[in-house]
Amino acid sequence: MIRFRLLGPVEVRAGEDWRGIGAPKWRSVLAALLIYPGQMVSAETLIGELWRDEPPARAANLVSIYVLRLRRLMDDPDGHLLVTRAPGYLLRVAGDETDALLFEAMVRDGRRAFAAGDPEGAASRLTEALGLWYGRPLADVPPTPLVEAEAERLAELRLGAVELRITAELALGGHEQAVSELRRLLADHPLREGLWLLLMRALDGAGRHAEALEVYGQARDAISEQLGVDPGAELRQLHADLLAKDTAAPAGAVFIPGGTTPPGTPPLSGGLPAPRTPLGRPARAGERPCGQRSCRPTSPTSPAAPSR
Repeated sequence: MIRFRLLGPVEVRAGEDWRGIGAPKWRSVLAALLIYPGQMVSAETLIGELWRDEPPARAANLVSIYVLRLRRLMDDPDGHLLVTRAPGYLLRVAGDETDALLFEAMVRDGRRAFAAGDPEGAASRLTEALGLWYGRPLADVPPTPLVEAEAERLAELRLGAVELRITAELALGGHEQAVSELRRLLADHPLREGLWLLLMRALDGAGRHAEALEVYGQARDAISEQLGVDPGAELRQLHADLLAKDTAAPAGAVFIPGGTTPPGTPPLSGGLPAPRTPLGRPARAGERPCGQRSCRPTSPTSPAAPSR
């Protein structure tokens, strides 16, 4: 079975081993056909990929020669796989015969698993999908607007898959392990708010709450410096949620609306609680607190009782 790679340098496997494409113009033709798998690519499009605005006089004939050589490389001399069809050519490939198509299918499986509440299955599938990558997509193909746009699209899909895989791993408790990977990713993608969100969540989940708050400041500085705007709503909300943890009531303290404090709760100022009567209410002026000889009130103006 013929297979193709484009998540790195372009390669073909017709037998046991992967083979590179020696001539740059052959790579350009094959890359254009792989970017549109199973679709007609006109000879005019291929000429533009090869020579831009300055094609030679026999450009169409040269394209047909390159196609012939690619067929030989693919062990497809009769053109069953790389088909000639007016106004150009078509490369017949199934979904698992190029690493890019296989990658996209596996990422979709991972997203479905995560949405279905299976983070372990999602993390496993996404890790497998990301293992297909072995470099920059279409790395050895001469750059054109088409090639660069496809390389950027694939790189964006990869980064989204990495974010989802880390999200699934955080759901499984892998907070500490995610921190170093996220910092490396942010060194290359400092404007990616999804990565800042994940780093803050990973740090907070690992018990590094203060560092999570510091990361928000780093994200705000990076985004405002390069884009001149504040972080997005989701990042600001997470920062507010983390700040709310700092202002939460201390452990053991109970607050009642209206500012009253329940019986037996020590004051936060560190002073002693007011004496209380057997019924649990604060002692009135002149009333002895519970535990003394009498809890009955005595008037400060009444005469002392005669001694017997």
